[in-house]
Amino acid sequence: MVAHWLDRRTLTTYPKGWYRFGLLCVAVLSSVIAAYEGQIAPVLGPILKQVHMPLVSYGYFAGGTVIIGAISAFLISPLADRYGRVAIIIPGILLTTLCIFAMATVVTSVSSLIVVRTLLAIVEGGQAAAAYGIVRDVSPRLSRAASFGFLTFAPVGTNWFASFIAGYTLPMFHGDWHSQFWIMAILSLVGLIVVTVALRDISPTLRSQVIVHEDQVRATGKADLPEYVDGLRQAARYGRVWALSCGVFLFLAVYFTVQTYGPIFLAGAFHYSTAKAAAINSYFWLANVPVLVLIGWLSDRIGNRKLVSLAGAVLLAIFLPYFISLIGHPVPDGTMIVYTSLLGTLLGIGYGPWTALFSETLEDIRPALQASGWALEGLIIRVYAAIAAVVTLIVATTPGLGWKAWFWWCFAAVLMYMVLLAMVPGRWFAFGRDKLGAAAAPAGATAEAAEMAGATQ
Repeated sequence: MVAHWLDRRTLTTYPKGWYRFGLLCVAVLSSVIAAYEGQIAPVLGPILKQVHMPLVSYGYFAGGTVIIGAISAFLISPLADRYGRVAIIIPGILLTTLCIFAMATVVTSVSSLIVVRTLLAIVEGGQAAAAYGIVRDVSPRLSRAASFGFLTFAPVGTNWFASFIAGYTLPMFHGDWHSQFWIMAILSLVGLIVVTVALRDISPTLRSQVIVHEDQVRATGKADLPEYVDGLRQAARYGRVWALSCGVFLFLAVYFTVQTYGPIFLAGAFHYSTAKAAAINSYFWLANVPVLVLIGWLSDRIGNRKLVSLAGAVLLAIFLPYFISLIGHPVPDGTMIVYTSLLGTLLGIGYGPWTALFSETLEDIRPALQASGWALEGLIIRVYAAIAAVVTLIVATTPGLGWKAWFWWCFAAVLMYMVLLAMVPGRWFAFGRDKLGAAAAPAGATAEAAEMAGATQ
């Protein structure tokens, strides 16, 4: 019965025009729900106060849940390459929605907080890479970076949305943190209904193709359904996959800091109130989201990934020393909004083209192992996030170090990203949309043949 239901939701003809864009929107919505339900930073302080959990203890716990989510992503997400994205995404959204209702109703102690957040990490991790897979499925190469920039509204946009909602609704509910999870639960329930009705897979045969443009689909060859272990093993064989995966967590060191401790950092380092810190923090995400889409579109138009991403990294490396010099000194609200917005903008410039570069790198190795490749990347990046969640607090609370020392690490990490980006095969100065199309190897071609064709921009 389940198999029949999945077959009915599988497209054998590649979607085009507004229908394809609609499927992209639904795929992004599914990821938005999962990401929004994981947001806790804007109300972390009040939650820890009510359950009597020290911030440092929460840091260790947060690191543990990220590790659990990483393992979940690594083990579950590759199944989406074999059984389809819908089979993973819809059950995952249902379970995460139930977890958020639990956050609003049963979390009254440290133990209940640990149980619910751990379950949420397992479920969210399991469906993470499947979302990247389905966005790739409905995004030809000539629009790949813009599509992934749109997808990034999930982890990035929901950070802004959660901070924005908390900043403006917490006073309405007299600071009651439960209100934020009731809002999450209601919105996610509505989203679940939409995704369940509208989400579709493309067939395994179409997933096995390198789609350059929606009007140039030639579904030749056979359906490629990689075995579970085979997909992971193939993705892990290539040095450029590791270079891109390790490089991006270094580049996103600032992102993970703001995501986990943004309001706490602003309140502690610049002495803003909790509500004010949450409101200011929201501008980081407000700036980041449109830049991701805009820069992704620009990268698609000029046909270049590496150079555009490098430009974002260079600009971030130039700005960070100045921002670090401000830590510990009073900064007016409006000025800090500009600075946090600039941080979000520069991260968006570097990250948007990287997503397309990574997806196309996997595609050149084997079109059918998108979810497996993203699962490997997810494991690496989440392990870093778990370690960073703990180390950030240790550094930030150690006399003689503090937040300045941690942001100097972020600066060094950006420099290391530039080195790893340079190690990825491909020309820096390859321009033109025809480059993206000409690079695509025929279905079934080897990764080596794709590289010889200049596969990665």
